[in-house]
Order: sequence, then C-alpha cells, then structure tokens
Amino acid sequence: MRLITMTLRLAIPIFLSALVEWGLIALVVVALFFILPGHPHISFALVVIVMPFATAFLAISLVRTGLLIQDKTTAPNIERMIRNSFLFLSNVGLTLAVITSLFLVISTLLYFGGHLERENLQLLVFQPIRAFETGVAQSMISPTTIVSFVIFLIISLYIFCCNMMPLAAAAADVADNRASFDRFWGFGVARNLFFRFALIILAVGLPVIYLLLQPIIDAFILDHKAIVALLLGDKRNTVIAATLSANLVNIGLAGIVFTLMFSIMAAIITAAFVDYREYVDRLDKYIE
Repeated sequence: MRLITMTLRLAIPIFLSALVEWGLIALVVVALFFILPGHPHISFALVVIVMPFATAFLAISLVRTGLLIQDKTTAPNIERMIRNSFLFLSNVGLTLAVITSLFLVISTLLYFGGHLERENLQLLVFQPIRAFETGVAQSMISPTTIVSFVIFLIISLYIFCCNMMPLAAAAADVADNRASFDRFWGFGVARNLFFRFALIILAVGLPVIYLLLQPIIDAFILDHKAIVALLLGDKRNTVIAATLSANLVNIGLAGIVFTLMFSIMAAIITAAFVDYREYVDRLDKYIE
C-alpha cells in the first residue's frame, strides 16, 4: 500500500518533467527531418543511433526527479550522469545479448518443429525489409509462431525488469562523487513487482496508442514498400509525409500516453528503490 501511495505521489511531477524532456527530444527529431528534407534516410539513421542513449539518459533523469521529490538525492553531476547512462546501456547490451540468444533458441525449436524454413528464417534475420516486401515474413505467421513470439516478448520483458533497480542506482549515484557506480547493484531485485506493473501499464496503454495511431499503421500495411523506400532515401515518395501530416494530433496524443506510461513506471521504480536502499542501509548498520 505504501508503494502505491508513493507511486501516485511521484507520478504527476515525473510526468510533467517527462513531458518537457520528451517534448524537447521530439522537437529535435522533427527538426532533424526538416533540416535534411531530401535525406530522410540519414535523419532516420541518426535517430536510431542516438535514441538508445537518449532513452537511457532520460530514464535516469526521470527517476532522479522522483528521488529529488523524496529528498533522496541532490543536484547531479552532469558528467557522471552521462557516464552512468553509457554504463547502464552496457548493462542493457548484455541483456539484449541474452534476449537475442533466447530468440535464436526459440527459432531453432520452431525450425526443427517444421514451423519455419531455414531460407525464410535467414531472410527474416539478415534482410528483414526484403522478407517483409516479398511476403516471406507474413507467410511465417501461424498460431504456433504467434504463441512463441508472445512467450518470447513476455520473457524478454521479465529479463528487462531485472535491470530496473540498477537503473535507479544509476540515477541516485550521479549526485555522489565519492561513490563508484556498480551497474549491477540490485540486479534482479523486485523484478516480479516491476514485471506485474509493466504488464498492467502495457495492457492499458498499448491499446490506446494503437487506436490513436491506427490510421498510420493502416497506411503502412497498405503501402509499406513506399514508406520503406522513403526511409531508405527515395526522395520521390511523399506518402509518409502526407500520412503523418494528417494525423499530427493523434501522434501527439499517442506521445503523451507513452510518456505517461514511462512516467508511471519511473515512479514505481523510484518508490521501490527508496524502500530497498533503506533496507540495505539498515542491514549495513546491523552488520557494523
């Protein structure tokens, strides 16, 4: 009950902070496409490259907002904040390696079970756009592959939840110049709690985002080749620009819903971290 109360108290200020921070990032992304109107593929590549670091940095920033409200940290050292973002990303990289291995294991089981063909699987892994354009990816969809994919996503989410406490530690330690950040501190702690809340947040938020973005999703399904071609540098195609322009309000609302989902999760992580840090501190004092 205390965790829920603290989460509700933290969620609104974290959300307001997230609106500003994510809003600035969104403006930078939009500006990037306007600056390079003839080279959308370059803008798209830059966004893909920078976004993982930006996401880690903003996640740390949002948890720090919660810690500041709880008076559990002080003004950050920006240099340490950037460094901790990279360190946390390296931790996420190891997690992605585990998830990739899990994907290969599931794919191997489907292959030996006769649900996938080797040529199709190779095309999907190494040339996903080609697989989608030729219909190979669509032909691989079956009840078995769908169930396997859902199981893969659930396990992947659970594995990612193991990184939530280290994320909070990264946020707390950027204000302590005496501490040496341990990127595995608290790894796996409260993972079941984070997993349950993450499932609830995704189950409520994703359908809303889907409804808001349905026109864009439908446009992609109907003319995915044109959109892919545009992102790869075909300057003659304007389908994505027309589709996005017609749904700017929905895109903005979807962004707000996503930001709210992210903020609630950050509030939960902050609340759990505060409790766990106090517990660890009590143990340390007892041992001493």
